Amino acid sequence: MVGRETLGAEGRAHQIKLMWRRSLLISALAWPALAQVPPGVAAHLERGHAWRRLDEFRAAIAEYDTALRLAPGHPLAMAHRGVTWHRIGEQPQAWADVDAAVAAAGPHEGWPYAARAGLLILAGDLPRAAADLAEAQRREPDALEVLALAAILRVRQGGPVPATPPPRLDEVRLIFGPWLVMGLPL
Repeated sequence: MVGRETLGAEGRAHQIKLMWRRSLLISALAWPALAQVPPGVAAHLERGHAWRRLDEFRAAIAEYDTALRLAPGHPLAMAHRGVTWHRIGEQPQAWADVDAAVAAAGPHEGWPYAARAGLLILAGDLPRAAADLAEAQRREPDALEVLALAAILRVRQGGPVPATPPPRLDEVRLIFGPWLVMGLPL
């Protein structure tokens, strides 16, 4: 893997473009709720995801901020910005965003609950994480990130280790950081 410092501006721009395209494809397949997002907002969400995958958290937050200027109170944008705030240690902003995202979530939007559940798992509040994951699964039963978080929670609660890693486990690691699965046999 090529280090960031050796890519140069052109290589870095190409890497971001590839990550953004991958992010668009993943989201189109895995996030039915994204189909309800206005196109301009969706583009900023996807750019934010791409920046976050590259550990460029401030750039990701700027994209989520732009999405929120275009669609104030949008639950997906708030949830993703909250998780990203968490990645850089800004806990008050992280919790404010994910709590606001849950409050604003529509009846078929499970990601805000999943986002808060991930932060609750990291905080060690497994009972509240379980409640939020149950709600996320009720709202989006086939969301792969939710299923991956549920598997992580079961293992953290002392349950059996899945025979094969849950789908999208790597994506969940990229979203929440490696600490979510650190020390787990996944």
